[in-house]
Amino acid sequence: MIAYQDIKATMAANLDAEGSDRYLDVQDYIPAINSAISRAMTATGWVMANRDGSEEALRELTYTRIFQTNSEGGVAISDPALEDPNALGHGIWNVLAVYARPEVTPSNPQIQPIPEATSVYRNDLTFSGSGDPVERVTIEEVAIIRNNAFMSGNEVLASKPKRVTFSYYIIGNASSTNYGSGLGELRVLPKSVTKSSLVGISYLANPTELTGTNFNTVDIPFPQSMKRTLADWALQYIAWKQGDGTNLQVNAQRDAQELFQLATN
Repeated sequence: MIAYQDIKATMAANLDAEGSDRYLDVQDYIPAINSAISRAMTATGWVMANRDGSEEALRELTYTRIFQTNSEGGVAISDPALEDPNALGHGIWNVLAVYARPEVTPSNPQIQPIPEATSVYRNDLTFSGSGDPVERVTIEEVAIIRNNAFMSGNEVLASKPKRVTFSYYIIGNASSTNYGSGLGELRVLPKSVTKSSLVGISYLANPTELTGTNFNTVDIPFPQSMKRTLADWALQYIAWKQGDGTNLQVNAQRDAQELFQLATN
């Protein structure tokens, strides 16, 4: 984690503004640092898409939680209620992995009675084992998978506990008048096994945006090794704001190489 004041101090030193009121938190530093965080998220997205970089570099953003699926085997990963401090306390940004039939603590948990179209974060359970691997598939493959015993998540082997395989896909919003989720969902196959069941999800949390009221209490969820780069990007925003001709055009690959210290060809 990086404290706001640490990045601010690094920026102030480069601006020759230590102890000065020339640059203000709400007017200058906060929007500049938010811009740098947004740029870091774009770079991280490139790293994830290209399977580059180290997972350890994202440990401050990585969480693994247990969810109970709805009647379609889905989890509403875009549910704003997850950001409540009594729930996850943040939004889900990027799914890293899904685990079917996960081992949990305490063991032998009960399925909670909830509405069919509802999924829920089980804050009473802790992930304690991988359970079954779940392969990520595209939404186009879902119709093919159902009756194909050679594809993960098929219904052909669903009744055989030792042979069943699993997959997941992002369906987005599949609501109707009879199914009122209204939210973007991740669904796990085969549905006959995963509906109203427990799944584990490892994901990257959506960084909290800095505001004039939270900047002294919310840490920036990136490792200390990225502080210098984030400060430099924030300084570029301030330079652009001052109209000195700085170009803020973002190149995700170049930024990823800088942020994650990747080797260049």
